Amino acid sequence: MSSYGPPGQPEQPQQPYPDPPPYGGPQQAPGPYGPGPYSGGPGQSGAPAQYPGGPGQQGQYPGGTGGYPPGPGRRRLSGVVVGVGVGVAAIALVVALLVVVVLVVNNRGSGGTAPAAGPNVATVGGTTTGQAKELTDALTDKGMDCSVRFTLAGGGQAGCFSWSEKGITSIEVLFQYAADGTVIGLNAKAVSDADGEAVTTLPRAVAAVAPVVFDADGAKVKAAVAQLATTDQAEFDGSWGKYKVRDGASGSTLSAAKSGANPLTVPSVQMNTTPATVADGLTAKGFTCTSGDADCNGTYRGGKGRLSVMTTTGLRSDELTYLLVGADDKAKDANTATTKKAFQDTVDTAFGLVQGGGVPDVKKWIGEHLDGHSHSAYVGGWRVDLKVTYDSPFGAQNVPTYYRAITFTDTLWTVPS
Repeated sequence: MSSYGPPGQPEQPQQPYPDPPPYGGPQQAPGPYGPGPYSGGPGQSGAPAQYPGGPGQQGQYPGGTGGYPPGPGRRRLSGVVVGVGVGVAAIALVVALLVVVVLVVNNRGSGGTAPAAGPNVATVGGTTTGQAKELTDALTDKGMDCSVRFTLAGGGQAGCFSWSEKGITSIEVLFQYAADGTVIGLNAKAVSDADGEAVTTLPRAVAAVAPVVFDADGAKVKAAVAQLATTDQAEFDGSWGKYKVRDGASGSTLSAAKSGANPLTVPSVQMNTTPATVADGLTAKGFTCTSGDADCNGTYRGGKGRLSVMTTTGLRSDELTYLLVGADDKAKDANTATTKKAFQDTVDTAFGLVQGGGVPDVKKWIGEHLDGHSHSAYVGGWRVDLKVTYDSPFGAQNVPTYYRAITFTDTLWTVPS
């Protein structure tokens, strides 16, 4: 992988194609791919998200690399997203090579003014133009939800997502584009808890992407993706650029890079809170915390239901880059209302213990999307995956057994070199 900011920044060496973060795959009601994730809420339409510091302060984040690749209804492009940082394993590979990119946002309502954007400044959200807009329109027409993560002087990054089969399968298409909207790289991924489902889902997304981005190579790419049912991976060149397809435990993927283009550097974020702070607050609420304060567990409904809060820090600090909140009840007498309330109460507790840019927006977004479906979005600078599963051993197919919200900095963005 090459990684760089806007034009004029030095190119960085290629990194290996990463595995996804340590959590389950992506859900949703039907559509060609099922409904996609986020289409509204705080920070959308290019509005600045809330970042570090208290009222009246404005935040800046040093840049890093990131990029991981998913609600009902069809939604248009939103601008809630921002660049996201690296998971622990990925950043260990590239920390010495990163180009500094500063993410600048205003605290909404604070009256502050962000510094004038320089050549290496990334801003929250934005809009797509040219080929990038054509791609978002094509994927939205297939029932996916799209949003812009961040915008630089040299372009930006956006993603489109959808879920299906009540949290069993997800698909996403993440892409970067130049200032004129020309798509310069993309990562498409299908993940499923059902054996063999991901490899049959990915071709539908590729069929929507190919005519817009790499029409001349479309037949070749589609054939390579179709062959993933019998081969693990393939890497090849085409007239548009270089391609890599792979099928494995992390899902079925297509990664592509336009010839002569380099990927943009993705800004990083973190919460201004340590695992110990979270653990202390949860312990006072009756949770038991282990693994160096990173894994906290509680119960509800007399022990029939299980609550969980997990945290992870960045490599270079003790502050959080990953927060998982979950409520799980698979008992025969479990019901939707009780599990949902237990989850919402745990979200309120956990997010009441953490601070940092975008945290209030994430908490609000989770509360607004508890509709029994899975959703994903970039909210206030964070990637948020809200997964709802229905896997009761008693066959209660219409009763959610597990609510889980994961707020994280995203994994490394990679494309073939």
